Amino acid sequence: MLTTADAADAVRLRAVHTRLVGRGREPGAVLEWFGPVDRDSDRAPAAEDYKAIEQYVPGMAAEVLDTLLGEVGWERDQVDHLLPPQLSGRMTERIVRRLDLPGAAEISCVDETGNNGNGLSFFQLEQALERLGPGERALGIAIESSKWIKSGFALERD
Repeated sequence: MLTTADAADAVRLRAVHTRLVGRGREPGAVLEWFGPVDRDSDRAPAAEDYKAIEQYVPGMAAEVLDTLLGEVGWERDQVDHLLPPQLSGRMTERIVRRLDLPGAAEISCVDETGNNGNGLSFFQLEQALERLGPGERALGIAIESSKWIKSGFALERD
């Protein structure tokens, strides 16, 4: 059970952080939605500025980590599980190194599921809820690159 209240054997949601930081910045990813009128368009259905994503996402993830740690009052060595942004196996590895939480077990699933966008956080959350033992803590971080939104959450099992 995931809750904000005290409950036996529950995982408590300690903090949620979301910030839109992309105002005026070119999107890192663009998806075009085609309807019946423009389905034969020559526009590409998806475009990605991987260099921008590679440049910005690790730093944005570190900002979310520092914000969450400050909000809940945890030290880096008090995090037991990390749910990092899931872009690709290589980028996830790079982000995890940047976050520098050596005592935290990584909960990643992009290698099994592929990058399915916003759904990845829920696959990670499902795994985290199964793995969190009594008194353990987890931090989840996600970065959305079409609008440059940084977000995260902190969990703790009672």
